Amino acid sequence: MPKKSFIPNNPADFFISAAQPVADPEQPKEEKKTTGTGKVIVPTKKTRNQHIQILITEEQREKLRKLAKENNISVNEIINQAIDSFIE
Repeated sequence: MPKKSFIPNNPADFFISAAQPVADPEQPKEEKKTTGTGKVIVPTKKTRNQHIQILITEEQREKLRKLAKENNISVNEIINQAIDSFIE
């Protein structure tokens, strides 16, 4: 078996590097995140990076899931909205 050559003269490298768009530093970078189902997640104004663990009943969990599905948002977003309404 011949040894592999790792010389960077692969003809495909030209096409791979040529196809990458150059980002304009003047424009803000827009990132679109999607869920596993392909729905676009709209980022909120606040960055949420703190974790908390709570215990809920199975009935509460099912109601949250149903409400989330009806409103096309995540259970996490419903909980965050409820917390925001409560503390404001």
